[in-house]
Amino acid sequence: MKHIIVFSLAYFPLVGGAEIALREITKRLSKKYHFTIITAKLQKGLPREETIDGIRVIRVGTGNAFFDKLRYIRLATREAEKLSPDLIFALLENQTALAAQKYHKKHGTPILINLQSGDAEEYIYRKLRPFGFLYDRVYNPKHRYAVLSHYLKERALRHGIPEQNITIIPNGVDLSLFDPKKYPAKEITALRKKLNLHGTVLITASRLTHKNAVDDIIRALALLPFDATLIICGIGEDEGKLRALADKLGVASKIRWLGLVPYAELPRYLLAADIFIRPSLSEGFGNSFIEALATGKPIIATNAGGIPDFLTDKKTGLFCAVRDPRDLAQKIKQITTDKKLARAIAKNGQMLVRKKYSWDTIASAFDKLFGELL
Repeated sequence: MKHIIVFSLAYFPLVGGAEIALREITKRLSKKYHFTIITAKLQKGLPREETIDGIRVIRVGTGNAFFDKLRYIRLATREAEKLSPDLIFALLENQTALAAQKYHKKHGTPILINLQSGDAEEYIYRKLRPFGFLYDRVYNPKHRYAVLSHYLKERALRHGIPEQNITIIPNGVDLSLFDPKKYPAKEITALRKKLNLHGTVLITASRLTHKNAVDDIIRALALLPFDATLIICGIGEDEGKLRALADKLGVASKIRWLGLVPYAELPRYLLAADIFIRPSLSEGFGNSFIEALATGKPIIATNAGGIPDFLTDKKTGLFCAVRDPRDLAQKIKQITTDKKLARAIAKNGQMLVRKKYSWDTIASAFDKLFGELL
């Protein structure tokens, strides 16, 4: 059985969309490949080593997030050298990609780098200043890349990666977890009552950061000519600004701030809503959108980043203009008043997700790619 080491800066219980994807893929392929995940410890109290879903997870570092990230390249490659892998799989365009390239340079082991970042490159360079050159080093024309979307493929091409070295494999969705039939109507009705949801119920699930433009949703809420409530699932550095904006616009009483919602609970909140919205400024792919589609909810999004890979306007969702709360309000009104359109895009979106974005389909695509590299 071929041994694949995964370099991932974070892993369960410290997860986002990329780590959830990694878990779903490795679970499905663990009978064919021997996986070991090497991650940074990042937090005190986590074990140095444990088994999750039958897969060995090794944590390097001391539990200090800053220093663990700083030393990850050295610690991860040193740990990998004890295990002699057949392939290194680097999750995300960060220290993991650089660690994989360092290991390859010394040992010649093939590597696969998975690009998922939804941040605009201008933001990435600004955030890394004066170390932006490290981001450039993620891209090396000798290596293979799995990217979430056509948007990220174009980015890799701009950085000099040959087209034949790029494979588009999106993230998927747990069709069982997000199956609306699993959740009794009375349970969802009780949740709506508990949260005091009224009128048209809008929901967004995202980090509360500039790129996700949650402020545009709040501004659109203030422009609606009918009763509406907004559920916000997520945390982030912009929360204080967003709460202040809601107060200023007089819509604070219409917003339910739920914070960081456990992933297993997310489907219930989606089902309690009428429309999913995220007017992103940039997006690598957008897991939250396909999760909403899986529950049969119509979505509104911008024509940004990887979103056009699954959203066709008026077929699987509605596009709104970037940074235009007035247009977003108009699209909310359109879905609310045109029930036939709302039902059609919800149905089409759900069918698309079931056909293209099951984790079984995604794992199969990675199996094929791993086979090409081993």
